[in-house]
Amino acid sequence: MNTAVAQPFRTIELSILPPESDPRTMTVAQAVVRYMQLRSSEGSFSARNDHQKRVARQLGRRFCEVVGMRPLPSIRPDDIRLWMQGLRHPKTGAPVEPATARHHLKEVKIFFKRCVIEEWLEKDPTIPVRVPVVVPRPVNIISPKDAFHVFKTNIDHRNIGRLALEAFGGLRFTTASKITKEDIKWERRGIEMPANKHKSGKRQYRQGHPANLWAWLYHAPEEGWEISWQTSRNCKMEMHFIAGLRKTMGGNLGGRYARRGSDNEERQRLDALKNVWRHSFASYLLALEKAYPRVSYLMQHTRPATTEIYEGLADETDAKLYFAITPDAVRTMEWEDFRKWVLAPRSTLLEPESIQRHSGPNFTTQPRQPEPMVQVAEDFRAG
Repeated sequence: MNTAVAQPFRTIELSILPPESDPRTMTVAQAVVRYMQLRSSEGSFSARNDHQKRVARQLGRRFCEVVGMRPLPSIRPDDIRLWMQGLRHPKTGAPVEPATARHHLKEVKIFFKRCVIEEWLEKDPTIPVRVPVVVPRPVNIISPKDAFHVFKTNIDHRNIGRLALEAFGGLRFTTASKITKEDIKWERRGIEMPANKHKSGKRQYRQGHPANLWAWLYHAPEEGWEISWQTSRNCKMEMHFIAGLRKTMGGNLGGRYARRGSDNEERQRLDALKNVWRHSFASYLLALEKAYPRVSYLMQHTRPATTEIYEGLADETDAKLYFAITPDAVRTMEWEDFRKWVLAPRSTLLEPESIQRHSGPNFTTQPRQPEPMVQVAEDFRAG
């Protein structure tokens, strides 16, 4: 690695490499610096934005370590193809997956397109370079029974609110783990996702989520909204461990060893858990409401084809059970009683009165008296 090139981007100190006024003598690294400075000045990302760090890593560290010292006009399509073929995982040294290569090429294409617009180049060398074909991974969802068990065994966990944002709000972990209490618009029942907390790097706002999400958000302990995303990640692993979805926490809590598992069987188990809550939300909501626009909207999808992958993964019965999982339900019932109650013709938990009454920000995390829905459940168990 060319340390002189890579180090500035590792520390996100973009002013270390001075810009060159003459594009004909500008190196790739200098062009990347100018490009990053332009995007920063335009408000595309701030100093602490994850998007900026990702672009700096892909362009500044991985692209510039190979071609950074070469003159910008000298880059040809074959140079970019060779660079992509040489991309390796930083820990294992194995070739990166096609999806990772695709993300890298996307940033390089955006960079060279801007170089042409700024007249630093006459022609974009990335135009002939084909984007790698990515074979979609199987979409895994969690069963209503397992979801019920996870929320029952972790009902008072400090991270329960953020897990609910994934499970019943469809948020990505990278967003849910950073949401604070201020981002939740309690009176309007909406979720604001600031630009620096969303994958797109743009502000997003969504409302109209299932009612049980709000039951969990009102129930969530206050301290859960104050923890860092790293702590939220560790808490999520702990919650899965408590519920039996993972065999061990590993020898290094929060470390790569713990996240990836200690053997092949555990790695397969953990791979199946990746994005499982978000996938489950989309699959069950589509099965319940059969409304592509609503699911696409709540999932923040930009292409309808993305939503279609969730078709047929769940049925309506399981969807009713999934979105009936509330704090009162898991606290007062076991799974079999819960299932019979939800599916009984006279019962419904999707819009319980206990949720409807929580229409403002004045809520408490202290134990409450049993709600009417709880009393109905107790009467049902008593026969």
